[in-house]
Amino acid sequence: MTRGLLRLDAATCWHRDGDTEQACRAATAALADLPPGWRTGLTRTRAVELYRMIPAQDHHEPAARELRDALSA
Repeated sequence: MTRGLLRLDAATCWHRDGDTEQACRAATAALADLPPGWRTGLTRTRAVELYRMIPAQDHHEPAARELRDALSA
């Protein structure tokens, strides 16, 4: 789980550095690599926080949609 959290934190940094597409792709991959039982709690909270940081007008971008879909699963 720690590795997944670190990957989500790195994704947040990419977003803050202006690379939202890479951030979304990294967060989606981090979630996908976690066992289903670990995609809840803190890991899910961090991924949701990242998604909420993305401006609404960018939610239609493919990478952001993939992250949203991963969070919906």
